[in-house]
Amino acid sequence: AQELKLDEDLRKVCNALSIKVGPLVSDIQMYIQKTVGNRTAGGFPRPGMENGSMQWAVLFMFPEKMQTDFIQAMDLSHSFLDHFQMMFPRSRAECPSELVAPWDEDFDYTLDALEVYFEEREVESFDMSKMWASQYGKRPDKVDYSKRMRVKVALDKPLYEALRDPSYVVPGVPTFYVVSNRTKYYKETFCP
Repeated sequence: AQELKLDEDLRKVCNALSIKVGPLVSDIQMYIQKTVGNRTAGGFPRPGMENGSMQWAVLFMFPEKMQTDFIQAMDLSHSFLDHFQMMFPRSRAECPSELVAPWDEDFDYTLDALEVYFEEREVESFDMSKMWASQYGKRPDKVDYSKRMRVKVALDKPLYEALRDPSYVVPGVPTFYVVSNRTKYYKETFCP
């Protein structure tokens, strides 16, 4: 009963902030093992509050490299750049070894080349006017993948701006695709 009340409180806050949420679509069990007890009844991490600001778990996917990075708490006011400055070098010229990802052999993932996207229509939104508990098992009968599009997010945009974009529905956990615009994969596969 307490869990459902917390879910209802979250629904009301998301609704007030114009953030649409849908069912969890990614298998995130390996990421949230340390957050047991802090999940919604639908299985996704419940955003927390710190210093009066909401914090979400966020999944960054690097499709070219088949890598992911799970941020356990990203403040709504923080930009993608705020996090990436701690993860990636500024440019190839300024490439301190401690900021080069072990999977980035060609030094392609630098701040001056990164782009962030979300997929619209990845999942249908819960009816934000109704309690989520009755909607957790909701799955679309048929997904038309031909209508899904990637939407670019500015690196300096705060998480809040991305989450409240009218074309975005949080698929349980905010999920963003991170690519380097200098790679062959980006030019030929991701953004042909």
